[in-house]
Amino acid sequence: MTVEALRDRVRTYAVPVVVVVAVALLLRFPLLDCFDCEGGNPWGRDESAYMLRSYLWFAYRAISCFLMAASRARLASAAPILLAVVDFITQGIDGVAWWSLFNNEGPFIFLFDCAAGLCALLLGSGVAMLLARVKRRVRYQDDCIS
Repeated sequence: MTVEALRDRVRTYAVPVVVVVAVALLLRFPLLDCFDCEGGNPWGRDESAYMLRSYLWFAYRAISCFLMAASRARLASAAPILLAVVDFITQGIDGVAWWSLFNNEGPFIFLFDCAAGLCALLLGSGVAMLLARVKRRVRYQDDCIS
């Protein structure tokens, strides 16, 4: 397999692979988000496990969006929204009441997930553009020297 063929496969299948891995991770290690909860231990969650899982979810979401944008994957701009939808759906499956999910947690999940994913996507796009510019400049200088 050539490098070009591998690059095309990564660009084509990056978003579906990231979404499938996100579903598997969130089903195995659920995040039970609670915004504006009055009591402690909402939905029966362990706070220390929740903090670790939420940090890992944030890192996964940010790194995957960054890498998809930096590799110029097809449909990379849909990735933050798809990851927010995955997070929203797995909340209900993992034990958050649907009424609370639609009224409290849902809007915050979409707001935070999409904002963090779009920031990582913009950063990745900026890095990709910078690398392309440096690559063109190096080629231009090599052509001038030759």
